Amino acid sequence: MSKNSENSELFLPLSLEELDELDDFLMSDDMSDETMALEALDGYLTAIVSGPIILKPSEWLSGIWGPSEQDRPAFKTKAQAQRILEGTSKNSSYKMRRVRRK
Repeated sequence: MSKNSENSELFLPLSLEELDELDDFLMSDDMSDETMALEALDGYLTAIVSGPIILKPSEWLSGIWGPSEQDRPAFKTKAQAQRILEGTSKNSSYKMRRVRRK
């Protein structure tokens, strides 16, 4: 896969499979009670990309999990961490593109 096609995929909406995996992860018993549900994450990301300042993922990712260090996710594998974090970033990029088009 070329670098351009990888970058263009960032601006596509998440597939149903990706959404299901993200939802299952956020709602799993392994996550803190402070972790956002998928619907809250949707609003959170929309608010972030609608703001006047572009934030880096490192500036907003912790807000998804909860306010304390103990709320951070404990990924089961590196592959799971990569899929969840890439899916979240992809979701953010897609929302940013939609907001900036308007």
